Amino acid sequence: MSARQKWTALLGLLAAVTLLPALPAQAHGDPTAERKLERGVLNLFTGFGEIPYQIGQEARINRYRGWLVGLPKGIAWGVFRTLYGAWDTLTFPVPPYSAPILDPEILVEEWP
Repeated sequence: MSARQKWTALLGLLAAVTLLPALPAQAHGDPTAERKLERGVLNLFTGFGEIPYQIGQEARINRYRGWLVGLPKGIAWGVFRTLYGAWDTLTFPVPPYSAPILDPEILVEEWP
């Protein structure tokens, strides 16, 4: 890993950790550009958390279903959530601000 990649990873982690404490305060507040940016950054960095999340959801039905259905479903949702996060991050100054198409809006809202 090059020094540039290390700095990029460190700055991304720092941005995610900095924005996480603000999550509960604005989770259901008025839609703003800042909320869209926050949603985008969090989805960008936590998007692939969909893999274990979907495996767990499907495993509630059947243990084997968790891996056979949940794994591909988690990969697909992880790619989608990450790309959607990148889109929200890049377009945060552009309205509409209140149009999240994912439910939950941020993956960490669902986890205990």
